[in-house]
Amino acid sequence: MLEATHTNVNSFTSYYTVINMRLHWNEYLSEMSGTAILLFFGTSVIVMNFGDSSPIKPLISAQNARILLTGLLFAGTASLVAIRQA
Repeated sequence: MLEATHTNVNSFTSYYTVINMRLHWNEYLSEMSGTAILLFFGTSVIVMNFGDSSPIKPLISAQNARILLTGLLFAGTASLVAIRQA
């Protein structure tokens, strides 16, 4: 009779984890692309609003207004990434 030793449980768990990872590549790629989009647009918004040669700085001189604009654009990008179809 096969006893449920620690080694047997770990090998079964790791095998099951590998099988599960093979079944969900669409979700993994979707998550990766969403993160990449969020990082790209989030960084772009921050650089656009607070960079030294920013085209927004002369238009909106108040720093609080630029922080608000950054937050709205960043949150809007995150919302669009979250609700898009996989």
